[in-house]
Amino acid sequence: PAAAAAAAAAGLRLTRGHAGPADFGPNDPAGRVVRVSPTSAGGATLAATAVYTVPAGLEGWAALCFQASLGGDVTTSYISSPLACVDILFSAVEVPEIRLVASQFQTGPTTFAMRDGQNLSAVLYASLLAQDDVASVRIEPPVPGAVLVPLSTGSNVAQYAVSYSPSRTDAGSTVALCFAVTGLTVPGRPTSSGRSCIQVAVERCVWSVREDESLLTIAQDLQMSWLQLWNFNKAWLRQPDIDLKPGMPLNVGQMYEVVEGDTLTRIAATFSTSVEHLLRLNVDLQGGGVIRPGMGICVAFASCTA
Repeated sequence: PAAAAAAAAAGLRLTRGHAGPADFGPNDPAGRVVRVSPTSAGGATLAATAVYTVPAGLEGWAALCFQASLGGDVTTSYISSPLACVDILFSAVEVPEIRLVASQFQTGPTTFAMRDGQNLSAVLYASLLAQDDVASVRIEPPVPGAVLVPLSTGSNVAQYAVSYSPSRTDAGSTVALCFAVTGLTVPGRPTSSGRSCIQVAVERCVWSVREDESLLTIAQDLQMSWLQLWNFNKAWLRQPDIDLKPGMPLNVGQMYEVVEGDTLTRIAATFSTSVEHLLRLNVDLQGGGVIRPGMGICVAFASCTA
């Protein structure tokens, strides 16, 4: 029969018509318990859910073997299926492990802060417990601007180079970079898997100057005067056509803290600008983004673009 039952070697019995949970029998001196609860019965198949209670201190490999029978239990049945076993590795150590190490932008174990155009360069370490396993890592879900390059793979411990450069459309938002590690798919053995995420806070109201950009071209993108843009940065940008270099931070507005009762329309009126312009400076609010008291948003007075 193709129906799953339970471990005959340990004394567990489950017949096709079994209606309730079953436990290990007297042949299990360690006192481990598997409870098998049928989820459907009758006809040619039987589906069941097995729950294994792991005793304290159990470590190492163990096998859970299952068998189905027809016409009685697995010791008296005249038709029994072959044993099907699942290998499980028990460990007191939490596995798999995913760890990210970066030389800059790191503000906490899993948090980073940077602006658009900057590049987060880090090394990711992933490990699985079983030494005969092979760890593989991917970014899940994929994130634009994030790249994963293997450095050392082929064993249960792997290293990857992680590179991430947020875009201007990420400014003001917190981007989650999630890494999934999986092991080999081996028949009769559960596949090891794990997932870990980092949070990258992308600075609001500051852009990184790109190649071939000038105050004039950036101001045109923002639909503001280049003189107004210069005014936000004149403390360090004394000669705009000379001092402005690719990669430099450029303030594109001023930060305003939202208070109770604020709306984008109200803020726009306060600063003599438009909601459209506010959304251009705060891309994360486009598409129905919500503002809340205490939140900082980027604002700039409306001005001619000449």
